[in-house]
Amino acid sequence: MELFCHELVETDSSCRPVRAFRDAVLTRDSRVCQNLLSSERPSIKPGTESTDEQRYVRPILTGWMLQVCEDQKCEEEVFPLAVHYLDRHMSQNAVLRCRLQLLGCVCMFLASKLRESVPLSAAKLCIYTDHAVTVPEILQWEVLLVSRLDWDLAAVLPSDFLEPLLQTLPLSAEDTASVRRHTLSYIALSSTGTDPIRRISTLCVRLIVPLQL
Repeated sequence: MELFCHELVETDSSCRPVRAFRDAVLTRDSRVCQNLLSSERPSIKPGTESTDEQRYVRPILTGWMLQVCEDQKCEEEVFPLAVHYLDRHMSQNAVLRCRLQLLGCVCMFLASKLRESVPLSAAKLCIYTDHAVTVPEILQWEVLLVSRLDWDLAAVLPSDFLEPLLQTLPLSAEDTASVRRHTLSYIALSSTGTDPIRRISTLCVRLIVPLQL
């Protein structure tokens, strides 16, 4: 009996996990969009307005968070989800400016646990703050954040609407890939503005329609 294995096993720890193929049975089902719309909720309560302080610091903080997620090659859903947590928390609780970077780290740390195959480590996030934030602080604020969010962490993101909407467009495979890539980039950039995203589905439609024309 020959027991020699001819398979090539990758031992490089830097290899990214392989994502599953998109299931056309789900993405082409009209009930998917209907369920997403029924589950969609604004990141901030209606009638809540951002303060001048929040409008000033939000682009700076979210821009830094986007750079961290891009540098770590996170999944496209991690950054928008982290910003969603950030907006929900800041709309309900006052945060000192010296603690904003810590809050951003915790939001990315928590979002990566839900949407990333290999979550970001607290130690790695501390490096991006030049060790202005410590690991115990991230772990302590993680508990604080989930309690302030009432453990309601499974949010609907703009990217969740992307595949069902793409299936309705008469595009070739190459054009679909191009529209998907550009839309994900615009979703990330739109999350770094001065004001939070209020209607997720509306944003996704506004981004896709001009691209496919």
